[in-house]
Amino acid sequence: MHGFSQRLYSLGELAGRPIVTAALAFALYILGDIMKLSADQLDVLNRSPHLSLTNYLDLRHFARSAFINREPHGDRSHLPDDLARKIFEQEFPEIRIRLMVSHLDLYLEHDRIESEGEFRANVAIFSIPLCVTLAFSWSPFCAAALLFSMILLVNGLRTLVDANQIIVQAIISGIVTSRYYEEEKRRDQAGEGESGRDNT
Repeated sequence: MHGFSQRLYSLGELAGRPIVTAALAFALYILGDIMKLSADQLDVLNRSPHLSLTNYLDLRHFARSAFINREPHGDRSHLPDDLARKIFEQEFPEIRIRLMVSHLDLYLEHDRIESEGEFRANVAIFSIPLCVTLAFSWSPFCAAALLFSMILLVNGLRTLVDANQIIVQAIISGIVTSRYYEEEKRRDQAGEGESGRDNT
């Protein structure tokens, strides 16, 4: 051995292999924590927050109820879509905090599922270069492991979708309120009052 590897072996002889192993494990843990991609960073893979079509349609239907007196039609047909997109793109982190304060059990379930999704996606992403390296330096058969990495990545992203489903259902059922939805609702009610005064 030469260079850094030789120093590690010398340290192992001096401090003992268990201590060196523990130190390396801790260093790898720190490195992994620094390089870990969060759910928000993993959104880049989908170019949007993790939301299934069904959940988006549910959220859009909910957003439409904020425009009762401003019935979306013609050039206003985009209003429910804009509000739904604004809620899940900008307000989800804030809603998570509110859910943690008011309904800790739901928040913990959401956090558990989201953590599972993050773990699977991170393992898949960082195992891909490992598989490529082993395929070139050891055996081409190691490239077959890329298939498992891709499956694990898809499962991780799907799990993140499941985690956000809890947030969507919490909003729709009224467990937590959306600030943007309430603002649009007040504008809608104000518009109804102005319309009534005009009629009189």
